[in-house]
Amino acid sequence: MLARIAMFASSYIPLYVLLAVKYFTDALWGDIEWNCFGNVVLAVLFTVSAGTGVLLWRISSRAYTETVDEMEVGRSHSRFFIESIVGDATPGLFSYLALYLMPCLNMSVARVSDVIVMLIVMLVVGFIYLKMRITYLNPMLLLYGYRSYGCIATEALIDSRGNEGRPGELHSEILVCKGVDPLLAGHSYKGKRFHDFIMVDYYGS
Repeated sequence: MLARIAMFASSYIPLYVLLAVKYFTDALWGDIEWNCFGNVVLAVLFTVSAGTGVLLWRISSRAYTETVDEMEVGRSHSRFFIESIVGDATPGLFSYLALYLMPCLNMSVARVSDVIVMLIVMLVVGFIYLKMRITYLNPMLLLYGYRSYGCIATEALIDSRGNEGRPGELHSEILVCKGVDPLLAGHSYKGKRFHDFIMVDYYGS
């Protein structure tokens, strides 16, 4: 659960940056005055951005590294055969970004009421985000070089001896991979389940 919360909080980093830039520019141009409350909120935003950004990077890089390393040393993993690509989940980020960016553009971290509204928005969106298990919708993952795909795929377990089990039933899955080449239907990729998605290796097919 902690990892999911960190992934949700890190998905707001673009908003944290926008609010910080807005506060700085408004204060410098004289639209508002520097105040203690705004400075504290700004420090919190920087801390949360840095902390969750690093944690997300560690989670994603560890997931990818374990996916590759465990296959190389012969540990158990899975082979996912993609029957069809439902779609690149990356464009869904635009809808997700618009969900919280547009209402918050006129907010200021120097105003208590705006910060309260932003926290309420985050709580509501966060509840949906965690409940629906959509942690792959994170603009920072794209920044770190990962792409998400909605796929119809079958999973076959491969044990430490290299024996491949019988493929399971077709399931709708979210596959996350690192790199620029798209996943292809009709191909299989080796990978492992992490949190609410499956990390696959392009070179594991």
